[in-house]
Amino acid sequence: MRISADRLKLIRLFRDLTQKELAGVLNADASKISDIERAVQSPTFEDVGVLSRALHFSMDALYAAGKFDLDACLLPTWPGKEEMLVAFKTLGKDPDASARP
Repeated sequence: MRISADRLKLIRLFRDLTQKELAGVLNADASKISDIERAVQSPTFEDVGVLSRALHFSMDALYAAGKFDLDACLLPTWPGKEEMLVAFKTLGKDPDASARP
């Protein structure tokens, strides 16, 4: 089952994150997120779980068919972008790490 690439992009933009920042949680580069958002590449189920936790939204939102209600699928405890980036670094998921050789 494929995820909705448009929904991932919408949620990422809603959370005010760049593709590079989001790719950091997958230890990947921004091109992976770009490929996923353009439906060129499908994320693994594990990647969807990681993205869901990072963005604080329900995994069901990416897989559900039909009308999409952004407010209904967002989890209420979004810590904010700065807090999230600090948490990524604490967990060793530095968004800038993917840009390093």
